[in-house]
Amino acid sequence: MIADGCETARFKDTYESAWGIIGSLGDRRRPHVLLPHEIVDSELQLPKTRAGITLHRELEELIKIQKESADRLRRLAQNQDNELVIQELNNQRAEIEVKIRNTEDQLHKMKNPFAMRIRKFFKGRG
Repeated sequence: MIADGCETARFKDTYESAWGIIGSLGDRRRPHVLLPHEIVDSELQLPKTRAGITLHRELEELIKIQKESADRLRRLAQNQDNELVIQELNNQRAEIEVKIRNTEDQLHKMKNPFAMRIRKFFKGRG
């Protein structure tokens, strides 16, 4: 653990010692979080940040996987003789398709944040 950056401290069974140990935890260098810097300092919209780009990529991948799953369920339902099995497979496929639409909506909203949509709305009126 020490090789990975952990430290040891002697506790002297006093109030001051306890707070001294706890206080030293705040002295450690905190990891640099890029998102606030990109949004505040660089004035980037969320979709243009590294986190936004990664999220967009992950959502697209999720949509692809969900569509493949829905397609597999559709093919399975076509090859069944049991009406209950067909109904259950179709229900599962419908649930996946709802999730696909929700994910696509989130992706669309991420591409067009609310503030950007408001600006477009007022630009179109002027």
